[in-house]
Amino acid sequence: MIFLRFSRFCLIGLLFICAAITSDAVESEIVSLGDQTFQIRTWQVGEGLPSNQVRDVLQTRDGFIWVATLNGAARFDGVEFIHYSVRSAPALANNRIAKLFEDASGNLFMGHETGHISVLSESGIIGLACPKDWLGAEVVDFHEKPDGSVWAENVNGTFLPLSDPLSSNEGVGSFEKTLSGWRVDNNRVIKLNVDGVEENIVPRPWLIKEQEIELLERRNGDLVAGSTYGGIFIMHGGSSNVTQITVNDGLASIEVLCLAEDAEQTLWVGTAAGLQSIRAMGYTSVPEALFRSVGWHFRAFRSITPRLAGGVWLGTSKGFLYSSDGKGLKRVPNLTKSEEVRRAVLETPEGTVWANNNGGFLLRKDGNEFHEVKAVRRGVDKIWTLHQAADGGLWAGGREGIWSNPDNKGWNLKVGRREGITDVQCLTSGPDGTLWVGMESGGLASWKNDQLVRGILAEDLPNAHVTALCVDKDDDSLWIGFYGSGLALFRDGVFLPVLFAQEMISHITDDGEGRLWVVGEHGIAIIEKSEVERSFSTGQPIETYALYNKEDGLNPAIDISAGLSTACRTPDGRFWYASDRQLSVFQPSEIQLWTNPVPLVINSVRVNDRVIHLQNTDSMILDPGVHRLDIRFSALSFISPNRMRFRCRMVGLGEEWIELDTRRVASYQRIPPGNYRFELTAANRDGIWNHSPIVLNVVVNPYIRETWWFKTVLYLLIGVLATFISLAIADRVNRKKLIRAEQRRAVEEERTRISMDIHDEIGSELTRLQLLCYRVSMLFNKSGNEAGQDTVVEINHVTDKLVQAFDETVWVVSPGNDNMDNLVGYLSKYVAQYLRATNISCDLNVPLNLPNLPVLSPVRHNLFLAIKEALNNAVKHAEATQISFTVFAEGQVLKLALHDNGKGVQVQEAERFHRGLRSMRRRMKLIGGTFNIHNNEEGGATAEFIVPIREDVE
Repeated sequence: MIFLRFSRFCLIGLLFICAAITSDAVESEIVSLGDQTFQIRTWQVGEGLPSNQVRDVLQTRDGFIWVATLNGAARFDGVEFIHYSVRSAPALANNRIAKLFEDASGNLFMGHETGHISVLSESGIIGLACPKDWLGAEVVDFHEKPDGSVWAENVNGTFLPLSDPLSSNEGVGSFEKTLSGWRVDNNRVIKLNVDGVEENIVPRPWLIKEQEIELLERRNGDLVAGSTYGGIFIMHGGSSNVTQITVNDGLASIEVLCLAEDAEQTLWVGTAAGLQSIRAMGYTSVPEALFRSVGWHFRAFRSITPRLAGGVWLGTSKGFLYSSDGKGLKRVPNLTKSEEVRRAVLETPEGTVWANNNGGFLLRKDGNEFHEVKAVRRGVDKIWTLHQAADGGLWAGGREGIWSNPDNKGWNLKVGRREGITDVQCLTSGPDGTLWVGMESGGLASWKNDQLVRGILAEDLPNAHVTALCVDKDDDSLWIGFYGSGLALFRDGVFLPVLFAQEMISHITDDGEGRLWVVGEHGIAIIEKSEVERSFSTGQPIETYALYNKEDGLNPAIDISAGLSTACRTPDGRFWYASDRQLSVFQPSEIQLWTNPVPLVINSVRVNDRVIHLQNTDSMILDPGVHRLDIRFSALSFISPNRMRFRCRMVGLGEEWIELDTRRVASYQRIPPGNYRFELTAANRDGIWNHSPIVLNVVVNPYIRETWWFKTVLYLLIGVLATFISLAIADRVNRKKLIRAEQRRAVEEERTRISMDIHDEIGSELTRLQLLCYRVSMLFNKSGNEAGQDTVVEINHVTDKLVQAFDETVWVVSPGNDNMDNLVGYLSKYVAQYLRATNISCDLNVPLNLPNLPVLSPVRHNLFLAIKEALNNAVKHAEATQISFTVFAEGQVLKLALHDNGKGVQVQEAERFHRGLRSMRRRMKLIGGTFNIHNNEEGGATAEFIVPIREDVE
């Protein structure tokens, strides 16, 4: 008995030592246990966990994972921990939190190791007032009755009712616990129904009886037991089929303190050395311990091919050959060791196994040993790939070209370097018998009907290094993988590049269910063919619906540049993947897309480096002057959180979606005042986007100067001021017009008086003078004094000129003639009277209706003198027999012209020697007009006068 107690004591001590040694667990570890592969992720203090001793784990309805520790609680979104402690939440009694519970209303209860109870609600964290006799005992559980009341339970089995609002009663009460569920009873694990009757009994799988056990029944029916000394026990389907996870498998500590399962069926484990998540992967792997059992010694897989007896053949970098059924490895004995890699292995339906050798082929028949096979001709080559066509013919590709072995009668080199076929990396064939050949630097070629079609895609290929080929099972198209140029499809003679994220493709498999399994530098991608067709039609990159990479425990091929086929599909439908010292098996029919939307939550908003905590998650109102806006959010999906992608847009600033990639913050610069709608959506690890985004209405208040009423008042004031100024200006202009009108009227009255005085006084005297001259002339005529009569005639002639000049002056001065009609009429009359005294005929072309426009006296005066000068020059110098006077009024422009049929005029000579022409130009310039004289084509000359007539004469 003493020995047994000592042994138990040693065992417990040893387990604690192991736990201490493994407390610094890696962040993510993949472990294969039996028929399952698990991903184990670990978070400790260095990753944001408040304390490594996790007392409780809970996923709340909003999707966050909450962790209770002895250093406060933490909210986790898969990337970041938000710590709630006495420092950040003074309402907490202390940091020693042992239990978490969420009621139907969404309130989060925190039970302390000291018996205190804190509650986190929409209004924040509050501490409940608990009875004195309740404090001091650890809170171990909470219960909620159908009526909504919540009861707390402590380690002594005492219950405390918590009434509404969130405050405790004055004392403890009685509470009847439900008996149903799983229980530990001595050497058994039993399940009780609601009546307390045992329904299921499972033998306990742990060795040490006296230890704390945490039980959790998962949604898939598995029962998980967390022990104090043995780690985790998973009883599948509540049966005796058990999987144990210990520190050797990646568990942070053998002391498991709590268990929880989230909405994505991820198992959360709180241990004495950190928080861990355990998720079953969609594949199984050969445990690494089995590699060591067969003397692996740093070999790496270089080829894989289906095995007739089930499983696969595996060639390694050291020339060894293995077989595997997915659960273990077995080395083929007595195989000649080769320094070359086993890059080419193939088993025919007859059971014959072919493999490459240093310089040729190895053959095994009927399960016997391998022996070397010499080629019929040119029998030394580095063979890199083997393929059996649908018609049973064997093909090999190597450094020197393509080899064939029809009917197993011997290997012959079909085509080689002379035909440009060299460094063959991959081979495949279609139902029509076409053999497709991918080369390292020669691109793509094909062999059909004993003829080589060389480089049919040479001009279209983006890369000459072809590493993978696959014939589509639906339409016999050819899928092509490149080293450095991704994926492509050859269909109906057309090369179609596929917009795909991975660039180095080492293997392509069509699973016959509308999907492609593609191995690239990032891992294994499962692509829907329909998504490829959508990409062809829209030009958008394809969405990778499933990608298994390092995070999932699958390392990409380590020597992809060699164009190795590191994967295959066996006749039973399973997909096998080999890389380095890792062998994994997938069942494609069991790979289901995670179609659930990613829960999104907006955590906080930072405006101009000031954090604003949202009270209303649907909207927020911001003060004026938003120079920078950062919206931080969480995606509450814990399956590969680092592979989720996000996109957002701010409706009102732009309608286009902005790709955020994996960033969990959206930033905007200088948002003007207005109403906006922020929309955010996410894609899960399988690339499936949420059907609808979450929405946050954003209102940016304006400054007073930016408000509508301020702008309205400002515009009204500006309008009133502009109107006032306009009215003032108009009044001033009107006053000036009135003054000028008064002045003009006074001038016109004075001109009228002057013209009347001149006409009445000077005109009458000139008329009297003419009469006196006539009487004197008659007297001289009677007396016969001819000399006196000549003098009187000369005086009379001068008097006639004075009368004519007097009439012209009176016409100019009289304001009644200040209009276009009187101007044109007087000029026409003058021209006719002037030419009547000569032998020159007169032709007047004057319109009957002229615009009623005013013509100022200076304009009439200068225009009359200019016309008079031009008419005088035409009569004296032109030697004309006919002169035409033409008047044309267009708008506010008056055009007058004198046409003669004389000898014309030399313009330059006239300008130089006749001051009359210069005088006419000067007078026209004074009144804003122009003068021009030119010779006519039919003879004679034309003098043109163009005068602008202003209507608004002041």
